[in-house]
Amino acid sequence: MTAPNALGTGARALLAGACAVIVVLFLQMASAVVVPVLAAAFLAVVSLPPLAWLRSLGLPRWMAVLVLLLTVFALLSVLTAVVTHNVTVLASNLPAYREVLDAKAADFNAWLAERNVPVDVTTLLSDARPGDVLGYATGVLAAAASLARDSLFVLLAYAFLLMEAAVLPGKIRQITGRVDDDLGRFEGVLGDVQGYLKVKLGTNLLTGVLVALSCVVLNTPYAVLIGVVAFFLNFIPAIGPIIASIPAVLLCLAMNGWWMAVGMVVAQLVINVSIGSGLEPMLFGRRLGLSAAVVFLSLVFWGWVLGPIGMLLSVPLTMIVRILLDHSEDLHWLAVLLGPGVTGGAKPRQAAHARA
Repeated sequence: MTAPNALGTGARALLAGACAVIVVLFLQMASAVVVPVLAAAFLAVVSLPPLAWLRSLGLPRWMAVLVLLLTVFALLSVLTAVVTHNVTVLASNLPAYREVLDAKAADFNAWLAERNVPVDVTTLLSDARPGDVLGYATGVLAAAASLARDSLFVLLAYAFLLMEAAVLPGKIRQITGRVDDDLGRFEGVLGDVQGYLKVKLGTNLLTGVLVALSCVVLNTPYAVLIGVVAFFLNFIPAIGPIIASIPAVLLCLAMNGWWMAVGMVVAQLVINVSIGSGLEPMLFGRRLGLSAAVVFLSLVFWGWVLGPIGMLLSVPLTMIVRILLDHSEDLHWLAVLLGPGVTGGAKPRQAAHARA
C-alpha cells in the first residue's frame, strides 16, 4: 500500500480538496452549533489585547477574564435592550410607513406619467413594495440578535477560550516540537485577524455614529437603531453598506419627503465612500491580503455555509483559510489566487514554510 508521503502533489491536493468538501458540509449541517462557537472565538481574539493590558496591571488571569466577561455581558445586554425596544416600536408603526411609502410611489408614478416618461413605477414595485424593504434590510441584524438565545453558551465559551489562550502556545510547542515554525504561524494568523477586526470595529463604529447623526440632522426616526444596523451590516463586504442605507432613506422619505430623502442618499454616499473607499484601505494597506473578487465570493460562500452570520464573518474566515494555505507546500498556489497579487515585475514570494 502506498504511503501517504509517497503520494504525488496532485494526489495530495485532490485528497485535501475532498477533505475540505467534507469539512464544509459538516460546518453547514452543524451551523447551529458552529456559529455561536465562532462568535465566541472572534470575541476572544478581539479581547486578547485588553486581557494582556489587564494582566500588565497585576490582575490574576481569572480576575482579568472575569472583568472582560462582565464588560462584554453589559455591552451585549445594553445593545439587546436598545435594539429590542426600537424594533418593537418600528414593527408597530411599520404598516403606517408602508402606506405612506406606497402613496409616494403612486404619486411619483403619476408625476412620470404627466411628463410622458414610459416607466410604470407601480408595476415595477407590485411584487416588492418599497415599504417591505424596511423589513428585509434588518434580516442580518435579526440573525445577529438571535445569538441572544445562545448568550449563556457564547459567554461561557468566550471565558474558557480566554483562559485557554495562556496555555495554547505551550501546547503547540509540546505537540510539534518546533517552536519557531508552528508557533510563529499561529501568531501570524492571530495577528492578522486581530489587525483586521481592530480596524473594522473602529471604522464600523465610526460609520454607525455618523449614520445615526445624519438621521438626527435630517429628522429621521430610529437613529440609534439605524446606526446599529449600519455598524453590523458594514461587516458584509460590498453590499452591506448598500443594505444598511435603505432603512435610513426610506424612513426619511416617509417622514420628510423627496428632497430630504435625496439629502439622506447623499449623506449615506459620503459616509460610506469616504470610510469604505478612503479610510479603510489606508488603514488596512495590504494587511487584508484578499483580492476584491475573493472578498465578494467569500461573502456568498460563507453565507451559504453558515447563514447570515457567515456573511458577517466572511472576510476574517477567508483570511484564516488563506494564511493556512500559504503555509502549505502543496496548496500554496491557492493562497496566491486568494491574495491581492503582485504589481509590476515583482518576484513571486517564496512560501513561508520553505526550508533549505
